[in-house]
Amino acid sequence: MKRKLMALGMAAIMTASMLLTGCSSGDEGTTAQTETTENADAESSETESSSEEGKVYKIGMSIDTTSQAWRAGLVEDVSKEAEKHPEVELTITDANGNTEKQISDVEDLITKGVQAILISPIESQPLTNVCKKAYDQGIHVIVLDRELEGDDWTCFIGANNRDIGAAAGEFLVKYMGENGYTKLVEIQGTPGSSPCRDRSEPMLEKIEGTDIELVSQQTANWTESEAITVTENLLQAYPEGEIEVIYAQCDVMALGALKAIKSAERDEIKIVSVDGQKEALEAIKAGEMVGTFTYPFPGAKGVQVAMQLIDGETVDKNISMDSVFIDASNVDDYYDPDSTF
Repeated sequence: MKRKLMALGMAAIMTASMLLTGCSSGDEGTTAQTETTENADAESSETESSSEEGKVYKIGMSIDTTSQAWRAGLVEDVSKEAEKHPEVELTITDANGNTEKQISDVEDLITKGVQAILISPIESQPLTNVCKKAYDQGIHVIVLDRELEGDDWTCFIGANNRDIGAAAGEFLVKYMGENGYTKLVEIQGTPGSSPCRDRSEPMLEKIEGTDIELVSQQTANWTESEAITVTENLLQAYPEGEIEVIYAQCDVMALGALKAIKSAERDEIKIVSVDGQKEALEAIKAGEMVGTFTYPFPGAKGVQVAMQLIDGETVDKNISMDSVFIDASNVDDYYDPDSTF
């Protein structure tokens, strides 16, 4: 971040013949002027360099919640990247799953004078106006994972949830067709959030016109506890053979569903999910889950982009991160026992 400055030296060459007194007087004047100019250049260089060395990047982060494993991992991703840059002042707020609190959190970050805000909104529509307020004040609004409505934000970073939803649909059609399965249940995240919508709609489009029957769609709000309850209720309502595959929109909910399935001894039910969480990979290794689509953390990239924007650089409006499908065939390539997520 430090700019390298080079002071250009000045030289005065006397070519005309002068009287002794004139030469003496002229040399002294030229030398004094040259030294003054060089000193001024050096001081200017030192001042500018010192200013750059003392530059501070004021970045705020508004996270919707840290009670979910992936969200906590996202905050850790941001924090670890910020720690690499001593010049970054990072302020993190946690809305604890409350939309009104997240709106207030963003207002507070604006008041604190941050130069960039990283935000992962609980819901798209309710957070749009306050983020527009920040954007209109010249604050760089960098949206992570979940989208906002409109266009009043600087940059979006994340995997494409619609692409993941479509890939999940294609996989379900192939996998269920090859295994003679037709009964599908979808466990969704928070209604109104962009990942919930985008991981569902393309999937439904892909299974339309096939032999797959969508038996039920249930909401578990991205939580394990709700997924356990939802799945327990489903298992009571649908006896063996009436649910064959569960598509969970995140690994946390998939793991909740798995707990309910194991408790009810309904191991015939297969699970496909999204995120790439360590515990999900362990379930895949154990043969308890079919597979999961990874959703990489955009946090570190978010900090890097924030610093670029504060420096006056231009970045792409949308920065996409790649997702891969992990199943028994490649799980060992991705499993890290020391991973925090």
